[in-house]
Amino acid sequence: MAVNDGGVSPILAQKQHTQPSAFAPENLLREARRQKRIAGSSIPDIYILDPDGDIS
Repeated sequence: MAVNDGGVSPILAQKQHTQPSAFAPENLLREARRQKRIAGSSIPDIYILDPDGDIS
């Protein structure tokens, strides 16, 4: 594995650990609804996100 001049692997060199994650629950739900063409509605307090659809 090659490392950059700072001794960090390239995949980790550009990470912004102080920035909030782009994978916020509201973003994941919005995209799931968009992809499945589901209108906005209330969701239960506990919800399992299954991006690949293997949970039935």
